Amino acid sequence: MNEKEFIELHDSIVAQIAPLPEFEYRLYYDDEGNVIDYSYLPGIEGASIIIDKQTFLERRTDLKVINESIVYMCDFTSYTKLVPSNQGTGCHPDNALLVDNESTKYWEVKTFTVE
Repeated sequence: MNEKEFIELHDSIVAQIAPLPEFEYRLYYDDEGNVIDYSYLPGIEGASIIIDKQTFLERRTDLKVINESIVYMCDFTSYTKLVPSNQGTGCHPDNALLVDNESTKYWEVKTFTVE
């Protein structure tokens, strides 16, 4: 096989390869707009928006979905606080830093936005 035949064979094989499908990248979020997951697989249920490839590859969790648009949270517009709750992590009644799975006092992390 000479060089010309090799190139023709290579080109004929490459021509038979189907192009890669275009993926639809999605960001899934909960009722409060918090990120649940990123996926390009079809058939996943839940609230989602279509995103670009770069946003998908970044897979950031420090953002919210508000009115079907991505809003990046930063220190100037939001703050996070540990608050008492009926669910979350069980903690010692006198010290929220001590995890106690048998405790009836629960705490959870909430993010608040500054309007």
